[in-house]
Formats: sequence, structure tokens, C-alpha cells
Amino acid sequence: HFQLARSDKSWMDLFRASYKKPGRLDDLLTITARLLKQRANMLLFQQLITRDQALLTRATVRVACLRADTLKSTPIPRALAARFGS
Repeated sequence: HFQLARSDKSWMDLFRASYKKPGRLDDLLTITARLLKQRANMLLFQQLITRDQALLTRATVRVACLRADTLKSTPIPRALAARFGS
């Protein structure tokens, strides 16, 4: 868990999903997330949702760090970036 206290940062995301098969009520699903790319101001993840090893959904999620006052790109805070290996 990471919290930005009194932050001047804002976050935006772009989510693209490809739905392969439907999930059903009470299905046991496995959801995985993998970091594909890390830049100074952006993280790119791949998320997979499976049921019994069958792919239900594949998604790409891009999260960017922006200045709250200008909405311009700004570096991800060091403490957070360090959690992803940068």
C-alpha cells in the first residue's frame, strides 16, 4: 500500500481489454498483473483473468503520473518507483 501525503500528484489511466469468454457468478477466477514497462512518469501493466487456465480477459493498463495543478506529466515519486525496481 502506498499513500501520497499532501501530494501535488494526480494519476490517470488508460485501460484496454479484450474479452475472450464470460465469467459466471461463483466462478473461481485467477487475476494476475505483470509490469511490462516502467518509465519516469508511466507504468504499463498486463492483466490476465483466467478460470481453470482458460483465458477470459486480457487487459493492458497504462498509469501516468501528472501534476494535479497543470495536468502535465511529472515523474513518479521515488518511493513508489522503487517498489517497481526503478
